[in-house]
Amino acid sequence: MSPRPAAALRGGDQDLRAHLIATAAAVIARRGTAGLSVREIAKEAKVADGVLYNYFDGKDDLIAHGLHAHVHTVLRAGDAPPAAGSATVEANLAALFTQAVTLLDRIMPAFAGTVGQPAVLRRFRELMSRNAEPHSLSTIGREDAGLPQLFTAYLRAEQKLGRVAADADLEASATLLIGAAHDVVLPKVLLGTPSAPNVPAASLLPEGHAERIARALIHGLRASEG
Repeated sequence: MSPRPAAALRGGDQDLRAHLIATAAAVIARRGTAGLSVREIAKEAKVADGVLYNYFDGKDDLIAHGLHAHVHTVLRAGDAPPAAGSATVEANLAALFTQAVTLLDRIMPAFAGTVGQPAVLRRFRELMSRNAEPHSLSTIGREDAGLPQLFTAYLRAEQKLGRVAADADLEASATLLIGAAHDVVLPKVLLGTPSAPNVPAASLLPEGHAERIARALIHGLRASEG
């Protein structure tokens, strides 16, 4: 529930700006961005429509901030990545893949309404690009990082333990893992799942699919010699 206007205003401009972003994020999480208007956000925030323009460069800027906040709310609520050195790297990659599917299943529907809104996506990317990449797993949960940074941090920790090759391309590996997760989630978001539209995408994974993705990433495509 949105805070009462008096509470939002009591701390001054910064508190009101944060309140507007949190309200936009809550609305986006509930109903997405398609057709989202300044008036709807203002009504939810219990402020006059024009107030939003005192803090943001128009509707696109506010929606981009709301999307940014929504993404990181989902990431903070998700499970922590596997601890480096636990289980096997292959098993941990399978767990990361499943985690990515679960998180993207909550994040991607909010972006369906941004098709045809390049200004929103451009501003969102600018906000995401400000995030510093965490250099160790100890920073995860405190850094404002996205999935690529989280997964790269895990792989870097494994690399330091000698369980990942010293010359491995960690960023590319994280990208491949997340890309495979997008391949699962996007059809569900764009086309729907006729038999069970509200079923989490991770539960729709074929048996062993996460393990196959992890195995392919670990072993690659190199043909055996001889």
